[in-house]
Amino acid sequence: MSRYTRAQWGARYRAGFGDRSQNYPLNEVWGHHSVTAQLGPNATFAQECAQMRVLENIGQQRFKGGISYSFAFFPSGRAYHGLGASRIGAHTGGRNSISISFVFVGNYENTVPTAAALGAAAQCLKDLRAQGIIRQPRMNGGHRDAPGQPATACPGRHLHSRISVINSQAAGRVTQAPARPAPAPTTSSSSSNSNRHRSEQFTNWPQRALQVRDFPVGTYWLRLGDSGRVIPNEYRHALVLALHGAGYEYKEQSVQGAWRQIRDWLRGQHGYNTPTDRRSVARDFQRYLQRQGLYRGAIDGVLGPQSIWAITTWLNRIRSAYNS
Repeated sequence: MSRYTRAQWGARYRAGFGDRSQNYPLNEVWGHHSVTAQLGPNATFAQECAQMRVLENIGQQRFKGGISYSFAFFPSGRAYHGLGASRIGAHTGGRNSISISFVFVGNYENTVPTAAALGAAAQCLKDLRAQGIIRQPRMNGGHRDAPGQPATACPGRHLHSRISVINSQAAGRVTQAPARPAPAPTTSSSSSNSNRHRSEQFTNWPQRALQVRDFPVGTYWLRLGDSGRVIPNEYRHALVLALHGAGYEYKEQSVQGAWRQIRDWLRGQHGYNTPTDRRSVARDFQRYLQRQGLYRGAIDGVLGPQSIWAITTWLNRIRSAYNS
């Protein structure tokens, strides 16, 4: 995955406070949010570059070392070198020389991070591990979890609750995002309960691989409330998780309840069950499939042969992961 360089976004000040590449591999990666302007997923590259320069100005004014963070992620899924991996920043007190910092640009106490941003962070972890920069492809936690930090809400409750999602993606595991809104920080006991619920949620996964011919011709597979008519009903398990990847979330523990939650949420966000609404959802999922490397067609909300092939491949990937 490519990340935009300091030259590309227009860095103007020094890059931190020295080199620490002799300390590789590093053991720590901490998450932050910038609490600056909240751009949307359709923001332009120019808008994001402007925000990178805002972050640089803040870091320069406070610490005289330019931008404070190693890497930055936006809702669009674009990623940027801040200081980069080798330079010491000013982000996590007492840990700056031994840790990488990820900043998600925006306020994630109030906003839910996009699947694209989470995926970009997960890919960055994979790349850093492959390059020998970090020992493990995982985030240790948020700013507030790092030893010796003052009381802080950083990286915001919505991002904090999704660090496990980033880590699971970086490790190559299929996982689900937490419900909206994100819960308060959990204890080790509640984390254990969450893992137990996850294993109990989806049972009786189909053994048969889904075929393209299972999709009725000329139908919208995401027609709200009609998922069972469009793909075999037993694949609703996989459908729910696939929708998670595209950013649609639920809090129910059963498949039926999860689908109702998704359907109701979509109705509330997009109006009601009209062809325009369905196409909007389809576009979101096409973008997600594109990020997975499965879809190369137009982002038009029309689920033609390329989309159906990509959807089939993705659902089978999830099915295989849970049957293994």
